[in-house]
Amino acid sequence: MKLLIYIEQSEILEKMVSQSQVNPGIGGTTYTALRLAFELNNKYKFAKSNIKVSLLTKSYKEEYYQGMEVININQLEKYFTDILLITGDLIDILIEEKIKINTKRLITWIRHPFDYDKIKKAKKLNSEIVSVGKAQYISNYFIAGTHHHIDNLFCAERIRKSAKLTYFLNNEITKKNKYNKTFIIGYMGALVPSKGFDQLAKQWLEIVKFCFYKNLNPRLEVIGGSNLYGFEENHPRLPTSYKYGDKL
Repeated sequence: MKLLIYIEQSEILEKMVSQSQVNPGIGGTTYTALRLAFELNNKYKFAKSNIKVSLLTKSYKEEYYQGMEVININQLEKYFTDILLITGDLIDILIEEKIKINTKRLITWIRHPFDYDKIKKAKKLNSEIVSVGKAQYISNYFIAGTHHHIDNLFCAERIRKSAKLTYFLNNEITKKNKYNKTFIIGYMGALVPSKGFDQLAKQWLEIVKFCFYKNLNPRLEVIGGSNLYGFEENHPRLPTSYKYGDKL
């Protein structure tokens, strides 16, 4: 059985030199799609299964990557696969019928919560849907109904620990910042609507009030922009679109 996984940003294959490497500065959907390919390929390879995992890209020049066959998108119409896992711009390409596919099962990969757009397009393509992450599945369930789900491929243990309210209430931060009362909150990610940074911005005054209550001076540091996903960066003060920047 052949499983073909679409890797939207082909440059990740040049930047990922090991399977355990952290994201080398590529979109999270592309990174987790490749992580999934690694996990499945290793599982089936060592089990001596007849399941073959391959990668679909737009510009990678080599025929193999980390032991997996690489198919160029220009070959897709002539390539038969049992399962094709798609996301990103390939969804739109198939909607616009720019490429025909030859697959038994089409699965749309969704990593965002409340992703009305991709769910609507997946249904138009008669595609199955898989949500990556519990929060994504629960939110998308109310739009798409029952569908496939896998856990996120990131290790979130440190994130969960730092997010616990008791961490603040036990005054651990205040103890660690005995001489420096500045409490830095960081955001790293794309400044686009689907990432939800505007929700953090909306709640910032409440966060400031809470930090003042704990005798802390909060500071928000942001690393990101919108060009990673091809969005405009035409706002006069922020590296994002004019419309989205005005929300912040």
